[in-house]
Amino acid sequence: MKAEVCMDRLVPWALARSIWASAMQLHAAMGKEPKMDLLPSLHADGIVLFGSSGLAFSDNSLIGATQKGWAVPRLMNFMASPFTALRALQVIISISKIHRFKEIGRLQAEVILRSGLEATVTYMNFHPYCQELFFNEVGATFGIGFRDEGPIWKISWNSVESWQVSDYLNDEELFGELLFTDYDSAISCSVGMLSHLIAAGSGKILLAGRIPLLDKFGYASRIAQKEVPQP
Repeated sequence: MKAEVCMDRLVPWALARSIWASAMQLHAAMGKEPKMDLLPSLHADGIVLFGSSGLAFSDNSLIGATQKGWAVPRLMNFMASPFTALRALQVIISISKIHRFKEIGRLQAEVILRSGLEATVTYMNFHPYCQELFFNEVGATFGIGFRDEGPIWKISWNSVESWQVSDYLNDEELFGELLFTDYDSAISCSVGMLSHLIAAGSGKILLAGRIPLLDKFGYASRIAQKEVPQP
């Protein structure tokens, strides 16, 4: 059974998950193994801890960091493991730069899109309306990727963790596919600058398979985009 997340912590939790997903995708795109696991966890008193790195933020500081560009981590945790905490902080800073980099390329598209997928899946798991939206879709699996390459990731139901994002394997059966025609469209949709409906209508997103399922995902992503800031 998945852990429950109260609504007043959903935004920082989705943000922390999207930061972790960005880091994982950044290392994958560079062909490197992650030097440390930044998988976040929620703790009492409104604290988010990134893996065993020693890097921790309060919920408000984590959200404020994305809006102001900086935030002070919890010094008690930081000083307990200063070297790993500093390395983790450097990774998060590099992720933030990618999200704000003006040049559009494959690396930026993959990192930003993977971040957005994680935030959306977190909402599918914990936001009451999104939970209701996908109540009858348990067992469905659909792919996300680019037109010229096909699906890169899949979103599927896991009985332990519920909805999750993972790498797509070519022999897996999908209920549907959502493919972006170019990197610019992927980034614009991921950050809420381009509506999925408009993108699909203009041919910037190609949909195949169970369209109602993909429409639900697009709606859930718009909810997440409105509430969860970019890393």
